[in-house]
Amino acid sequence: MSAPHLPTPRRLIMGHKADGTPVVHDETVPTTRSGTFAVAQAFMQDGFDPDPIEAVSGKDKPVQGMVNPKGTVVRWVDIPPNTDTPMHYTNTIDYIVCTHGTIEILLHDGSKYKIQPGDFAVQLANVHQLNNKGDDWARFVGVILPSKPGMVDGKNHTDGPLKALQF
Repeated sequence: MSAPHLPTPRRLIMGHKADGTPVVHDETVPTTRSGTFAVAQAFMQDGFDPDPIEAVSGKDKPVQGMVNPKGTVVRWVDIPPNTDTPMHYTNTIDYIVCTHGTIEILLHDGSKYKIQPGDFAVQLANVHQLNNKGDDWARFVGVILPSKPGMVDGKNHTDGPLKALQF
């Protein structure tokens, strides 16, 4: 179920067969609830140099948890009105494109940045919250890649003082 007033996400996956015949998958992807959020997986890919003919299977591959440790995950995430995520980090590089509403990115030092439809942000294994302070649902598309842990004072997040914030 999509968030109210947001369209059901649509994905197009295009490639070709070994004989050159085009392959196109054009479908909507229903969102599912994950706590207070609505999430839909767009695509998952193992490896960073996949065979394009075999890669089409990424539309149906499940991901255990938030990160694919072997490659990329692409998701739509819908945030309800007046909702804050927990302060957290992941050992990932996240490419975020806001598509609906306004999303506030709050860093653990208190600094705040807003992204609006068309804006792009990159989270580099840093501690943050993604908040919707508005009265309407907000949506972003996230492309998530595994990374080495972030470092603070010479210690990685996994071993250092921010360990409790790991998703």
